[in-house]
Order: sequence, then C-alpha cells, then structure tokens
Amino acid sequence: MQDWGSEFGRMPRLFREPDGIPGLTYPDIVFNERIEIPLGGERGSLILEHCGRGHNAGNIVAWLPKHKILFAGDLVEAAAALYTGDAFHFDWSSGTLDRVKAYQADILVGGRDAVAKGRDKVDAAIEQTRGFLNGMIEKVGEVHRNGGTLKQAFDETHTLLAPKFGMWPIFEHCLPFDMKSLWDEFDGTDWPQIWTAEKDQEVWDQLQN
Repeated sequence: MQDWGSEFGRMPRLFREPDGIPGLTYPDIVFNERIEIPLGGERGSLILEHCGRGHNAGNIVAWLPKHKILFAGDLVEAAAALYTGDAFHFDWSSGTLDRVKAYQADILVGGRDAVAKGRDKVDAAIEQTRGFLNGMIEKVGEVHRNGGTLKQAFDETHTLLAPKFGMWPIFEHCLPFDMKSLWDEFDGTDWPQIWTAEKDQEVWDQLQN
C-alpha cells in the first residue's frame, strides 16, 4: 500500500479512477522457491521458480522445460535499458543471473524489447543485462570508495554506459533512479527505499547541482 500511494502521488495522471484500484491483490496460490504446474497432454509442465533477488526481491521466472522456453521478466532485458530503482544489484549481477543462465533456454522472453531465440542470443541477452549492472557497480563503487558524490557517480557512469547502451529504450529516464538505488546499496542499505515524490526531487536536486 505504501508503494501504491507513492506511485499515485508521483504520477497521478496515470490513474483515471484511483478509488477503483485496490492497491493490493492477494494471491490464492503461494510458494517459497518453486512450484510445478502440470499443463496436461503433450504440453509438459510450467515451473515457476525464484532465482534470487534481482530487479526486485520477489522476481520469479516461468520455465517450460519441454519447449525450453523461459519467461524471465525484468531479470533480463534484451537491448533495453534496465530500471533498477528497486533492485538488489549485487545479487542480480551474480548468482541470480547465473541461475537464469543455467536453464539453458532456447527461447527467452524478457521484460522489454525482442524475444531472444537461440542459445547464443539467449546467453547474449543475459550477459548484456549483467554488463549493464557490472558497469554501474564498477563506476559507482569507484566514486563511492573515493568519497565522491552521487552527481560524480552519475556523470562517470553515464559516460561509461552511454556508448554501448545509450540508444536503448528508457536509458536516460532510468539511469538517475538506478544510480540512487545502487548508491544506497553501497551505503549499506539492504532493502530498497520506497520512491516518493520527495525522494524523486531530492535525487534530481543532487544530480543537477
């Protein structure tokens, strides 16, 4: 509910009838790490599995082993910039993506952009995602260790990533949120903070001064 209130407060133009939106939808099936759902006939099973913290704490993938199709959601972006404002960068870039890659999928459906078809393209999409994360971690970590500012970290990371990723959708929009979230993680914040209108403004003030 806190996140719902934040989204409405920051972007009210997106909500035509906010009173009709419950904010929370409670599931009627839950699981901790993995659940297998038989699909019947020749279709095999659908496996829902948690591969670790990444784009957020609760990302799951949907795996069709019979067809070797993996729905990875926002854990993998094939040629689209990452939004990491609610992410766990260190986990995501290492163990979580390792587990995603271990499926050895032939087809991968990510959160944005094209479907990756063929093992080479699937692996390339995963490694592009890892490369984006590792580039941020490298530069932000360097500035953070040297006692620099968020503005310096943003400028240096933008310079590093833009030649390779700058033409990707939402790159310019996402990077300020990505930088602040990763900076917080370097500060020792384990759980991402809720984005509020006040936090938005605070970040923009730091990046423009």
